[in-house]
Amino acid sequence: MTGAAEAALDRLQAACREVGHEVCLRPGEALLINNRKGLHARSEFTARYDGADRWLQRTYVRRNQWTMRYRQSHENRRVHY
Repeated sequence: MTGAAEAALDRLQAACREVGHEVCLRPGEALLINNRKGLHARSEFTARYDGADRWLQRTYVRRNQWTMRYRQSHENRRVHY
């Protein structure tokens, strides 16, 4: 990484920290984020591997699934209606 690139990354991270805020979810809650409008991250944690660790579930939501019809085959269909 060049010095200029490192400085640019530092400025970006500082700007994100300046406007970011923490969201704490309780069991049964979900947070939906529009990746075209916002950034997200997870805070650092140490896994205990006891079944009570944090769990991240990823899903994608689309307004229109019509354009996805060419991306899937019968073997790898992942679009659920």
